[in-house]
Order: sequence, then structure tokens, then C-alpha cells
Amino acid sequence: MTTQDGDLVTERGGRHRFSYTGHPSGSGLQPRGICTDALSHILVCDGRTKTVQMLDSDGQFLSHLLIRPSGIFSPWGLSYDVNTHRLWVGSRDNNTVVVYRSESSHC
Repeated sequence: MTTQDGDLVTERGGRHRFSYTGHPSGSGLQPRGICTDALSHILVCDGRTKTVQMLDSDGQFLSHLLIRPSGIFSPWGLSYDVNTHRLWVGSRDNNTVVVYRSESSHC
């Protein structure tokens, strides 16, 4: 579940697993979109830092997948295709959808 202040992750039965409130630097989080990849990484569009962040399945920050120089100015929504290993990212500010293909086991 995405809230204005962060992402709340629950188990199938609805029991709280963890909350993610942004990059470890303390920059905060404005979640705009969320999905998972084939390896159960959690991918989050962050409106505050204008990045796509990758978390492990326990909610620990792993890396930035997309940052501003990638051509995505304000990532707003995303979807991951487990069959083709493509990540679709929609950008609000420049009205584009960019498709990325995984070169490794990560997105």
C-alpha cells in the first residue's frame, strides 16, 4: 500500500511487515508507483528525489535504478513484465513511457 508518507508493506493476510520512508540519506519519500520484479525486489517511484529505488523483499534500500539523467524527469508509475524482464516507467513531467530491458538478473 502506498501512502503519502511512505510505503506500507503487508503480508497476504494484511499483517504489517515493514514501512519504507525513503532513501537512507533521510531525503524522505513521495511514493508515486510501486511494483516487484522477478527476484521479488520492490521498485518504488519517488516523487521527491525523482528516482526509481530498488528495495529487497525486507524493505532495505539496495540501489537507485533510475535517476534524472536517464531521461525520466518525474517517474510516476511503473510495471515490470516477468516474462520479458522489461520495466515500463511512466514520466509525468514529459508525458513519456520508457521501457528498460534487464541486462542481468536485476531490473
